[in-house]
Amino acid sequence: MRELFIELDQIIDKVDFGKIWNGFARYDFALYDEESVYLKNAVIPRDNRFLGNTAIEYNDAYIAIWHIENLSSEDAEILAADIVHEMFHAYQKEKGESRFPSDLKMLDYPYSTARRTSPSNTVRICFLRELSLRKMHTRKRIFSIVSCPRASTGKA
Repeated sequence: MRELFIELDQIIDKVDFGKIWNGFARYDFALYDEESVYLKNAVIPRDNRFLGNTAIEYNDAYIAIWHIENLSSEDAEILAADIVHEMFHAYQKEKGESRFPSDLKMLDYPYSTARRTSPSNTVRICFLRELSLRKMHTRKRIFSIVSCPRASTGKA
């Protein structure tokens, strides 16, 4: 797990967060499994704060968290995009943003509509574009789903 954390950290270091959303900056993140939480400089026992893939307040700061169910099946570039998505939620929480998209409400919409209109999904797609995925077939498939708005406006 530590190796995956380091790889993700290196991928995320390459991101120009300001191009994704005006004012957006990097946040710390944690990976966790059923027993342990992997932070940048520590491994701690998992507790009930680490549930789901989200952003939480940890030690007086917001961090992105991601549950790793099967270490061997993780694609680091896709996972990095997912973590940046959760970092964006940390940014929203820190800024007091109250207009969060409801992932549960999105389930009520037809899948093709929901995936194209979700602001948080757009942030994820913009991150993938910024990162310039090496796997062209994945990149083409993802970009066929959602187009990225102009990053300089800071609006999705």
